[in-house]
Amino acid sequence: MPLYLIQSKTKFSKEKKDKTVAAITEIHCRVTGAPAKFVNVIFMTGYRLKNNKKAILLGNIRTGGTRTEEVVIQLKRELHEGIAANLGLPIQKVGYQFLGVYPYWVWEGGKVLPMPGDEDDWLKTKPA
Repeated sequence: MPLYLIQSKTKFSKEKKDKTVAAITEIHCRVTGAPAKFVNVIFMTGYRLKNNKKAILLGNIRTGGTRTEEVVIQLKRELHEGIAANLGLPIQKVGYQFLGVYPYWVWEGGKVLPMPGDEDDWLKTKPA
């Protein structure tokens, strides 16, 4: 968690994907304070996108804890800009939608995820 899905009709190069994943990870961790090991990105190609978009970011992120409305707004803005830049697309050609997920909806490694901001204590109790 988080899970970011990038949908597009066409494939992007490995270099663009690598840069985009690095940007998503850096932005998510810097803005939210979550560990990099939590960030997951999936590229999905072959989708017909609406409104003349070239890519759509679907973000599933934990809510609550340290995730204030201001944090989520900043995260959305920076991810939108970062994805467009790293995929080489005009920002208006990249859409985005986010779904707030309660931590208790998600299990990782057999454990319910912690509230945002409580990751360090949770990681100490999780087997390697």
